[in-house]
Order: sequence, then C-alpha cells, then structure tokens
Amino acid sequence: MLVVAGSLVAVLIFWAFSSTASPHDVTLTRLISIEYRIRSYILEHGKPPTSLTEIVHRLGYNDSLKDGWGNEILYVFSEGRLTLTSFGPDGSLNTSDDIIRDWETAVREENAEGVGNAE
Repeated sequence: MLVVAGSLVAVLIFWAFSSTASPHDVTLTRLISIEYRIRSYILEHGKPPTSLTEIVHRLGYNDSLKDGWGNEILYVFSEGRLTLTSFGPDGSLNTSDDIIRDWETAVREENAEGVGNAE
C-alpha cells in the first residue's frame, strides 16, 4: 500500500511540474513578476526605470519581458501611475483581450520619466 501511495505521489508531482500553463496564465505571472521588480527598482533608485531593460534579472528565474504569446510587454509611467500592458492573443493594443496591470506610485514625473518597453 505504501509503495502504491508513493508511486501515486510521484506521478502527481511529475504531472504538476510537466504540465504547461496557458499563455494567459503565463502573462499574468510575468506581469506580477515585472511589477515586483519595478517596485524593487523604485526602492533602490527612488524613481521608476525608464524602460523594462533596466530592471534586475533574477538568477534562477524566467524573467522574460514578453507575454505568454511572445509579444513585448508595454510599460508606461505617467502622472504617478505605472502601467504594464500585454497586447493579448491578438497582438494588438487597445482591444478587448489586452491584459493590463497598473498601480499608483508616490513618485511623480518631476522625479522620473518613462514610456517604454523591453526593446
């Protein structure tokens, strides 16, 4: 019985780690990861990065700056608000499938400027 339970656990662990996430889930995870890295950058530098290429790459993490469909993530800083936008599966901006993550920051434009992407 113990061998069967151990085998079942091993199969479940293998399945959990070998299954792939949907492009939508990958995108949500990357947006959250990028947000965390931008917040860390702001704490260290006192201002947001001017482009996503300035944020730290973490050793051992997939820190891609592309969404789950392979498109660059748009980064905008305006009026104290940071916005990350995935163009979604259609790859076009300002359509209903865009995935947007935005938040306010205490940093204002007189301290920083930025509109950019990963390029």
